[in-house]
Amino acid sequence: MKKFADRLIQWGIKEGRTGLPWKDKLNGNYDPYKIWVSEMMLQQTRVASVLPKFNQFIRRFPDLEKLANSTLEDVIQVWAGLGYYRRARNLHEGAKIIVSERGKIFPKNAAEWSTIPGIGMSTSAAISSFVNGEKVALLDANVYRILCRRYCLDLTNSRAKEKEQLMKLATNLLPKKKSEMAQYSQYIMDLGATVCKSTQPTCSKCPVSEDCESFNSAAVHLYPKKVKLTRREKQITWVLTMDRDIILLERQNKKELWKSLLVPATEIKMRENYRLPRKNFLRSYRVKVSNCDLTVKVWKRNCVFDMLKITTRHKVVHKTMISKVPVPRLLEKVLKDFDF
Repeated sequence: MKKFADRLIQWGIKEGRTGLPWKDKLNGNYDPYKIWVSEMMLQQTRVASVLPKFNQFIRRFPDLEKLANSTLEDVIQVWAGLGYYRRARNLHEGAKIIVSERGKIFPKNAAEWSTIPGIGMSTSAAISSFVNGEKVALLDANVYRILCRRYCLDLTNSRAKEKEQLMKLATNLLPKKKSEMAQYSQYIMDLGATVCKSTQPTCSKCPVSEDCESFNSAAVHLYPKKVKLTRREKQITWVLTMDRDIILLERQNKKELWKSLLVPATEIKMRENYRLPRKNFLRSYRVKVSNCDLTVKVWKRNCVFDMLKITTRHKVVHKTMISKVPVPRLLEKVLKDFDF
């Protein structure tokens, strides 16, 4: 029987995902900038969602220097809709580090990549295997699922010892040739995304099912072990402060929920001794944000902005321009729902 890596690569050449824009080669090599951007976007996000946003991001920030010299607000604005905005902040910060501290030289191995903000063990391995051809195993959700099914593992990938054991198994499956690392890394992720899926896996199409322990024992559905995530319940209030077609926004500086985005300026003050106009309740919205089930109670207050104490953290935006600034998708929905 051929080795795992050989069978996987043979399958991937015929059945692997193609047309990924970050995999376009220049002079036979992958562009480290595009690979880095794509791997950051693919953290906790499906390829189908990343594709349009990646193309938009590269058009706006075509290279490392362009990204480093842009403002965080510009980066967040282009990123809007992809979620997990910390990734955008890390990309922006990482670009500045590579330009100013590394002389525009990209990291040469996974260990160096892991020093860049937002890049952990699996992401650094993915980038370096593509860009540097380094023989290092990645351990994203797809690979974790494949390993658990292949070896009937009860591991949850949440403890250091479990990660160490999983990484050892993943490393043992790597191809011998450095020249095959890029293919291998891509195809093992493709296998998990298209065949060894979390639900309804198509084992009949799997190139490595012959020696998969869970397949041979008809126990594929038992792995990986399901871990129940605890989601928090949270409630916040938005007050849309508006002067006809103009809305007052403020930069979200809190550690939680839409950090760095612009949200309705809910807590406002009037100049001199004027009283705040009365606010009217519109409706409540339920959304999922990270590991939080969020209820947003939305109110509206009409106000003459000349009477407000507007500071540097505020931003006045016309409702027709709301899609041009970095705001949560929910705010766009609210404005559309009520046709303000």
